[in-house]
Amino acid sequence: MTKTENAKNTPAIAAQPSAATNVSAKSPEPMTFLTTWRLTLAADLLREPGATVGSVARQVGYGSPFTLSSAFKRVRGISPQQHRAGRESVRAG
Repeated sequence: MTKTENAKNTPAIAAQPSAATNVSAKSPEPMTFLTTWRLTLAADLLREPGATVGSVARQVGYGSPFTLSSAFKRVRGISPQQHRAGRESVRAG
């Protein structure tokens, strides 16, 4: 198969490397996305009656309440307890 024949058989997205590059420029890094998703889920779960930081940590994949609390405060600017009490994040918005 010649280069010309191969180019005709190549999908359009593969023929345009800039399109693939632009997608990653607009998307967050995988770990950033995962952390944000887990903490958003944790924030919702923390509002449930009877939920503890430990139980929420296990549900969203953190090894301990301490690691969830540290990540929550680092990313959201408040502790899980402050979030549960309804205080606004200083980093929100």
